[in-house]
Amino acid sequence: MQTGKTIKEQSGILGRIAALYVKYKGIISFLWAFILSDACLMGSIRPFGLCYAMTLPEETRLWGCVGAFAGSMAISGGGEGMVYCAAGMIALAADVFLLSGSRSREIYLPVMLAALVAFIKLPFALFGGVPQLLLLILEGAVTLLACYCLMLPKDGHENIPGYVMRMLAASAFAGLRVFSVMSPSLAAVSLMTMNEAYYRGSRGAPLGMLMGAVMDMSIGQAPFFTAALGIAGALSACTRRRGRAVFALSFLGSMISVMIWGMADNRAVLGLFAAFAAAIVFLLLPEREYENTAPGGALHTESDIFQQSSSLSLRLRELGRAISSISRSIAAEEQGCGGDISGIFDRAAADVCSSCRMSRRCWMDDYVSTFDSMNALIPILRRDGHIDNEDIGGSLRDGCIKKGDLCAAINHEYISYLRRKAAASRRKAEDEVLRRQYEGLGAAARGLSASTRDDYVRKPLLQKQISAVLFAYRRDLTAEVYSQGGRLNMRIGLFERCEPWIDEQSFLNSIALAVGRRFHPGEVIEGRKGDILLFRECENYVVSVSSAVKKREGEEVCGDTNINFRTDDGRMTVMLSDGMGTGRRAAELSKNAVGLVASFVRCGCSLADSAGAVIPFLQSRCRSSGFATLDLLEIDLFTGAAVMIKCGAADSWLVRGKEVETICCRALPPGVDDGSGEISANLMLHDGCRIVMVSDGVEIADPAVLTRADLRAGELIGSGNVSDDMTAVVIDIKAADKTAL
Repeated sequence: MQTGKTIKEQSGILGRIAALYVKYKGIISFLWAFILSDACLMGSIRPFGLCYAMTLPEETRLWGCVGAFAGSMAISGGGEGMVYCAAGMIALAADVFLLSGSRSREIYLPVMLAALVAFIKLPFALFGGVPQLLLLILEGAVTLLACYCLMLPKDGHENIPGYVMRMLAASAFAGLRVFSVMSPSLAAVSLMTMNEAYYRGSRGAPLGMLMGAVMDMSIGQAPFFTAALGIAGALSACTRRRGRAVFALSFLGSMISVMIWGMADNRAVLGLFAAFAAAIVFLLLPEREYENTAPGGALHTESDIFQQSSSLSLRLRELGRAISSISRSIAAEEQGCGGDISGIFDRAAADVCSSCRMSRRCWMDDYVSTFDSMNALIPILRRDGHIDNEDIGGSLRDGCIKKGDLCAAINHEYISYLRRKAAASRRKAEDEVLRRQYEGLGAAARGLSASTRDDYVRKPLLQKQISAVLFAYRRDLTAEVYSQGGRLNMRIGLFERCEPWIDEQSFLNSIALAVGRRFHPGEVIEGRKGDILLFRECENYVVSVSSAVKKREGEEVCGDTNINFRTDDGRMTVMLSDGMGTGRRAAELSKNAVGLVASFVRCGCSLADSAGAVIPFLQSRCRSSGFATLDLLEIDLFTGAAVMIKCGAADSWLVRGKEVETICCRALPPGVDDGSGEISANLMLHDGCRIVMVSDGVEIADPAVLTRADLRAGELIGSGNVSDDMTAVVIDIKAADKTAL
């Protein structure tokens, strides 16, 4: 029971790069470990290739370690290179045999790696005196910190492993020069500092200082770049709301001032050329899709859901797997069937024949013939349910002196056997329903995980167009445009408390003319620093629902329940349930049935996954409390794709112009059967389509009446006394009026 799934695939250069990485990730891990082995601090601290290799996933860890070993031997030489190779081999063996599966591996592994490097290099450091010992302590601390940071989860803006990898790469290429005066590594570090200062404000200064410190320890000693990048990041961050050009000039001016002040240092020329290169690249690069904030604003601080969507998706997926594992364990559990039927003769003989003086002759001298006589009674037991004295044949016909007692014992044991078999069958059926419940819940969790995975997609081109329109109305606001669940969203802010807003409808009209997209009026999202207006894209289809209900004559309430609602991601859901019987009891059954499904749909699950999670539960509960039908419809208001799910429900009708098509699924209500039959139908709707859903009490003699343009649900029920509850729902699908602004 699955509706069509929206599959979001990466395209373009990024998609091809991702595909190549997946295909050759082992070789790429080898190359990165080899390159990072050249990352160096203070002239002799080079454990970074090994740190990177040890923190790789299990499938590529060996590739990375080989690359780190090769890099250490090729770059550091025989002596120092052998130190890192030895530390890496011991750490790899200990990781495989001691830390594999440990919950605290992210703590033990960095400590163990740092201790191994320090222990192996300790004899060499002792010969160098106190300076070498201090340097060894620093290397141990750096090894522990680098390894620990690389093992942290990559979570949105706090991507610490990404920052560490950039610093290590900058250190590895620190010695590279272009025309002897240009350092690509320093230019990249300057560009990263600019990006952080422009998008994150005050966070640019600390990151610039850290990046500068890495460069200083890689190519020099005095903290020259530490001060230069820290000051430039702090000063330029104050101008980021004035646009990219002003920000770039501010950063470049700050760097030039620092370079002139420190012109005596031979690194000033490198820094000056790197600042110019970073500023030019910063101005030429388009808005990056991986950023979750627009220039000049900090909207991401007001909506943490986008930063946590990745981890939320992973947790939901793991939850789905865990629940599915429970369902598989229930299915795999062996259930007894009450024992072998031949065992009833053993127990009967033990009760009757043990005190009989003829038992030795029957069960020892004539065992085979006695056993055959007993087995001949099995067909009679299964046919009649009992045996009489005349049914005993073979050697027991004339040899048994306790036929009456033996027949009574066999009949008693056979009844007990049937009871055990029935109980085992009930347990097996209950376990199967329980298994299907867990299976449905697991599918719902996995479906919700799929809907949240990659749910936030930046739209930089549309954001640039909308920002230009917004600039004409207000220059101090920022626009953020993204797609979520296939629907375009736009956030405008930040607003100070009680700050007046522009003419909203005029602004939305301008947006519609500029980008061809229409948005609903804004929703206010309150934040700590101010408010944000959230605008959601208008759907391509509009659904109108007309419903009519009539209770049975003499009853206080109608036993049918129908609800309809629209979800935030652009789905229209219509639900109709007919409780078996009439009155309050039937109304309670139908209300609970649609309420359970609706609760899953409202939390983001598809209708198919929601029904899959709820129907097994209804099957187990309804056997004792009563039955209720399910007639469910979900329409994607952007594409027109629809799915209808019916369990025991009356036929529905799909009207396309003058054509009327019957929609029927022959599955019984939940609990009446095992729910294994096909219960869903996929539809593709367009402008002018109509769907009519009714409960069992409604009879439509002429389907042609359903094609009337002005049809209302009340006309299908009629008037007068009725003998059953009646509900009719008419759903009309129209294309949205894109000219209405």
